[in-house]
Amino acid sequence: MTENRKLKDILFSLYQTRIPLNVVLLLIVLIFFFTIFIGFFFFSRMYFGTDEQVINASPRTAEEPVIINEREVGEIVVLLYTMDGVHLEKEQLQVALSSESHQRYREIIQLFIRGPYNKRFQDFYSEVEVKSMFVQDDILIVNLSENFPAKFENASLNTTIVHLYSLINTLLINIPDVQGVQILIEGTPQQTLNGWIDISVPLLLNQSIIRE
Repeated sequence: MTENRKLKDILFSLYQTRIPLNVVLLLIVLIFFFTIFIGFFFFSRMYFGTDEQVINASPRTAEEPVIINEREVGEIVVLLYTMDGVHLEKEQLQVALSSESHQRYREIIQLFIRGPYNKRFQDFYSEVEVKSMFVQDDILIVNLSENFPAKFENASLNTTIVHLYSLINTLLINIPDVQGVQILIEGTPQQTLNGWIDISVPLLLNQSIIRE
């Protein structure tokens, strides 16, 4: 009732100033759409984030992220996820990583597997467990749980490539000391993933599906 009275008062005051009715209606329509646009703009930035957004967070060992102190020295970790199932896009986190190499690798992959902060990206690996990981002859060996192949069941070739290389590319971009990633399932190498991709050999960086 109060809002209706305010609107009537505004219309009456405009009428008293002899402004044409069509101009008054045009102003009301413009104000309405401007309000809708501003609301959508701020909601989209809050919910979806921006392409260049850098999120301050510690490695997530709990359900909720822990914000690091702005005075701390953080490193940028680039995580790669897909929104459209065709390309990979960057989510950048400013993270206080361990100084010990092996622990750093585990923190990076755990950040990735826990899934994106940005809700527009697809969460794909959240139920996969990292059993172990180590470096041998410049190759990062990543031993994953038995449910890893099941994630790709009935997936198309393109879907398999995009989600597999979201993991591979994330590791190789953030760990420049290694040349490739070898995937094991429960300690055992596999011939193919979903019959599409040979994972019996180390996989290399695939830049072609990263959207710049």
